[in-house]
Amino acid sequence: MSKPKITKTVTIHRKRWCRGNTTDSGLRTETGQSCCLGFVARACGLRTNKGDGNLSDLADQDMSGLPKALRPVADKDIGGFKDTPLHAELVAANDNDDPDVRGARREAVITSLMARAGIRAVFVD
Repeated sequence: MSKPKITKTVTIHRKRWCRGNTTDSGLRTETGQSCCLGFVARACGLRTNKGDGNLSDLADQDMSGLPKALRPVADKDIGGFKDTPLHAELVAANDNDDPDVRGARREAVITSLMARAGIRAVFVD
């Protein structure tokens, strides 16, 4: 299987990035921080409100700007939308509190996962 072409660059600002062992996480938190997917959502033209935890929370918006690998899919069994497996992998990498998956290692994992959706992740201070 070939790698997707990088079609989007997303900048993740470390000072506003919530990650790891935190009780305040989501696409946009009460404190104004975001998980990696919150940065992706906004870079793809989606509005994130405080309390949005997953991309499926945004399913009432036009998702066409979001890479297909991250677009929530309709699920008639739950009567709504569910997030993709890649979404789940990004959440796990973002929120992992394992001491071996911190700093540069966490960023490398997220960068690799985002590349599978055609996104180039750039981390800045």
